[in-house]
Amino acid sequence: MPRKKKEEVKIEEFKVPEITEEKKTFGQKAKKAGKIFFGILLILAGIFGVYLFLPEFIKVLEGLIGVFVIIIGLILIALGWLD
Repeated sequence: MPRKKKEEVKIEEFKVPEITEEKKTFGQKAKKAGKIFFGILLILAGIFGVYLFLPEFIKVLEGLIGVFVIIIGLILIALGWLD
């Protein structure tokens, strides 16, 4: 019995569109630099605040341990329920 010829399947190549970089104006660069600068200042202020009020901060963390355990328990119940 003669074999049938296989049909050729053409697969088109996927072309990735080129991404062109937009040139940023000086104002946009200044806004970005300002946000980074103030972000760093806020991080330093937060670290200083934790250092300054360390005993009180530790007491708050001790009080939150129970809440964290409850939240973890709820997440585990939800994972078991939805499984």
